[in-house]
Amino acid sequence: MQQSISHDLDEMTYFSAEAERSGHRLLDSVASAGIHLQRYDCQPGGWSHVPIGWVRVAIQEAASPRMIRKLGRRSDSGFRSCGQISISPADVEQRWSWDRAMRLTLLFVRPDWLETLTGGRPFSLHMPLAVHDPVLTNAVHGLIDTARAGHPLAPALTDAAGTYLAAHLLTRYDATNEATARPARMADWQLKRVLDFMKARIGEPTNLTDMAAEIGMSAHYFCRAFRMTMGVSPYQFMLAQRIELAKTRLLSGEQDLSSLAVELGFSSHSHFSSTFRRVTGCTPSGYRWAGHH
Repeated sequence: MQQSISHDLDEMTYFSAEAERSGHRLLDSVASAGIHLQRYDCQPGGWSHVPIGWVRVAIQEAASPRMIRKLGRRSDSGFRSCGQISISPADVEQRWSWDRAMRLTLLFVRPDWLETLTGGRPFSLHMPLAVHDPVLTNAVHGLIDTARAGHPLAPALTDAAGTYLAAHLLTRYDATNEATARPARMADWQLKRVLDFMKARIGEPTNLTDMAAEIGMSAHYFCRAFRMTMGVSPYQFMLAQRIELAKTRLLSGEQDLSSLAVELGFSSHSHFSSTFRRVTGCTPSGYRWAGHH
């Protein structure tokens, strides 16, 4: 693969040429001074490219492929469902692979456009692999639809949308503001997504980083926002849900306590029993006996 891009070759032209060389078909392209949009029908496989000077947001339009992403030496993987986005940094070599055909919209944002909005203050965006962001996806879809319709105001709308989308990225994903920012209550869709995530993984170790990534936050900011919304920490909430499920299981069957402990994510029977007693005031076996008499 090439190690640099010729100064005579525009980076977006280079990127689309590399994508089409990999078998992916360019469907739409919209550009302004600060942003560039490209929509592709992609074949199973992937692509790789040298560093380009644009922050890249990938919007999953169809299918829910398993993605493998390598940013320099860092790698991550997971499923990206329809409507979810990924964010990748500028000036980093990237390699992507996926397991099925899909449609993808790419939003490229120039870092200097972002710096203009911060007044020159340094910024550092979170780089989620798969997170829902309906504000961003709806704005991008509207922009592409307007450009495709050939509306005479499409160029002006594209310029305005570039500022709006850049400001949205900084508002939601800039990690440099989070250490001092006062966290707001989580939006309804954010809370629902996190609670669904917790419910689906109630038997797994509590992983704040994964929870936060579901809604595009850092773990630190997520903990503060969750506590402001729910009144307890994510760990305390998850523990309470496990204990409530344990109560139901204890009264509804004869499952042995060791297997129940493992199912609910406790490290051992003794850990489960001591935690259950601390929360409820009685042991699991005592709770089961009391419920049956």
